[in-house]
Amino acid sequence: MSCGGSTSQTFKRLNGTTPIFAYEWYTGWMSCVGLDTIMATVVGRACSSDDFECQVAQQVAKVRTDDPDAPTLLGSVLSPTAGVLDSNSTVLDISGDTEPAAFVRWGLAYRYANGQSQSSGDLGLDVAYVRCGELVGAGSWQLDSSTTAMRYIVVTDWLVRLLVDEVKLISLLTNLTGPLQYRLVYRTVATDKANPSAWANVTDANAPYGAGDVNTGDLAISLGANMLVQLGIGYQLSTGGQGQGTISAAVGIRRV
Repeated sequence: MSCGGSTSQTFKRLNGTTPIFAYEWYTGWMSCVGLDTIMATVVGRACSSDDFECQVAQQVAKVRTDDPDAPTLLGSVLSPTAGVLDSNSTVLDISGDTEPAAFVRWGLAYRYANGQSQSSGDLGLDVAYVRCGELVGAGSWQLDSSTTAMRYIVVTDWLVRLLVDEVKLISLLTNLTGPLQYRLVYRTVATDKANPSAWANVTDANAPYGAGDVNTGDLAISLGANMLVQLGIGYQLSTGGQGQGTISAAVGIRRV
């Protein structure tokens, strides 16, 4: 498991045509499981005016990247001097935004200073990040049950227990009929994968879940003296009858 990296510096020509911030995204969406801190470098060259202003922007998505949260601004507003800008932020703690989210992206908000004229510049952004976590399994399944007994879907391979301190479920249940419900589950292996433990529920006060989007945030999991762990989805009816639904889900793990 990698514990960090950098987006690599990318330059774009930005044209500030209003005194209201516009947004240019420099990175694609990436998993923010286990991503707590960043440092951003902003470089400006060939800026047409020192009235050009920019600021590091961040956007997260709780479950789906086609339904993200509103962008937020990080650090302070930056302006060039004699057409040149060089800025390196302090280490920024963004865990309050990323802990309940699934994906993150970064860019620049830009404008010209209020009361001034339009301006532009070649702006570069590089974001370094610490991320001791990753998505370890994903898929889509059709759920169908006629019993209150729990049934199980395996979502991940067997994982080394030492790499798993917290887990996160990101899911979407659609086309739900009947009293069907589900939750994140796990099982462990002490020595031999041929003899795993029984499935157990990951503790979450908000479980079980029903229709719609779910992001559990980081959930602590106690795995004891075991070598391996596997994560899955357990589903059942809350009452008698018949229940069906389609679930798309991803599971992330992190170290703390």
